[in-house]
Amino acid sequence: MVTFLDKLKKFVNSTPLPSVIKFIYNPTAKDPFNTTLEELKATAPEPSQNWVRLGFDNLTSFGQPVWKLFLIAAAVLAVYFGANALKFTIDVISSFGVVILLGAVLYWIHYSFTKK
Repeated sequence: MVTFLDKLKKFVNSTPLPSVIKFIYNPTAKDPFNTTLEELKATAPEPSQNWVRLGFDNLTSFGQPVWKLFLIAAAVLAVYFGANALKFTIDVISSFGVVILLGAVLYWIHYSFTKK
């Protein structure tokens, strides 16, 4: 049975990941300060070692793998920003309802003065 962790390892180890500094300055590129995506892929280290290179196989001081910390941080950010987005959406909908109600009242006033 293939687990989620095995699928995640396979995905990470199949993607060429260049170092972050190569995005800014790549001395082996044709233009060192403007590197193309193909040049970044060509200078990336062997993808089969990405899991180890990123430190996902290491354990933290309390015995949990490092990759779980990334998932926890992503979940916290998703909940925080999702809650803010939901509050904003509810505020916009309620404000829109107030505008509709105000428009209906103004239309009723306008209709009561202009009817013959």
